[in-house]
Amino acid sequence: MNGFTIELPEGFVTLPPSQAPAEVGRALEELFHLPQGDTSAAKVAESLSELGQIAADGGAEYTSIGFFRSPDDPQRPVSVLLTAGRMSSDHDDPSIVIAGLRTVYASNPDTDAQVLQLPAGPALAAIREEPTMIEIEGADPLPLLQRQVLTWIPDPAGSAVAMIGVASNSWQDWPHICDFALEIFESVSWEWDHTVASR
Repeated sequence: MNGFTIELPEGFVTLPPSQAPAEVGRALEELFHLPQGDTSAAKVAESLSELGQIAADGGAEYTSIGFFRSPDDPQRPVSVLLTAGRMSSDHDDPSIVIAGLRTVYASNPDTDAQVLQLPAGPALAAIREEPTMIEIEGADPLPLLQRQVLTWIPDPAGSAVAMIGVASNSWQDWPHICDFALEIFESVSWEWDHTVASR
């Protein structure tokens, strides 16, 4: 089964598949120019480390989270969660996979599916939003809207299908996140007998 690489911009922190808060904490300190052993970075790293393990348990081979500033409002933070994985396949033509996925998503009115033409080949992007409520003790529930785009990219050689998900609850900056996600999808490069990795 072929693997693939993706190119990520500066601002992403890799979340290991097993809990490694110390490793994530060091990455956060470096990203935000914090002093070594910063307690706030350690607390965030512990939560993010758990998130990486949850994603791995769900089938992700690579997980990372990016922290940025909104292009529209530099005071507004933006966070983006990226997961990547692959499933084995035995297709003769990527278009067969795309057609099958379109049929699956056609029955889901909450998902908008769009065909993309990427350097790595044709792909299908499935976009959906999930409104949720955050329960806060002593306060009214806080509404939260998370949006996700999951892109399926069949291997032209017919051995695998890449799955790359980009999710964020920074709904005000969703158009920017979509542009950002497209750049990541366009960076996908298939490699023979390779795992999933970023560069």
